[in-house]
Amino acid sequence: MARIRRRRAAQGDRHAAVPLRWDRQTLGCVDLHAVTPRPWCPGDLTAAAVLARVVAGHLATDATLRKRQQLTEQLENALASRVVIEQAKGIIAAEGAITVDEAFDRLRRHARRHRPSVHEVAGAVVDGHLHMTPAPPGQAPR
Repeated sequence: MARIRRRRAAQGDRHAAVPLRWDRQTLGCVDLHAVTPRPWCPGDLTAAAVLARVVAGHLATDATLRKRQQLTEQLENALASRVVIEQAKGIIAAEGAITVDEAFDRLRRHARRHRPSVHEVAGAVVDGHLHMTPAPPGQAPR
């Protein structure tokens, strides 16, 4: 083993690696490859370290942007879902002459009883496929 280390010290190596680090986390490494074994000069390693910092920064920025995009999509979906629910509450409240809180309770109860989500029930109300007004005595529900 000592002989191999002495030979490498004298001849150099074909490979060198510089870690990609960001925020105290190792993300990978920049590998340097030479055609023939040689000692790596400090300038080579400094250039590789600069490249590694740039790449690590890019990877960290990309990860941050992906997280923000995912959060934006989740918020947009939640808002779209909420709009449909609010529309359904208004329809149920108007048809049944009840408050919007009572209308939401009806939506929620129906969803619990029949197992779809509140959003799915609200969508059916808005689309006109489901009516949640109570039936007058002696009539079937609409």
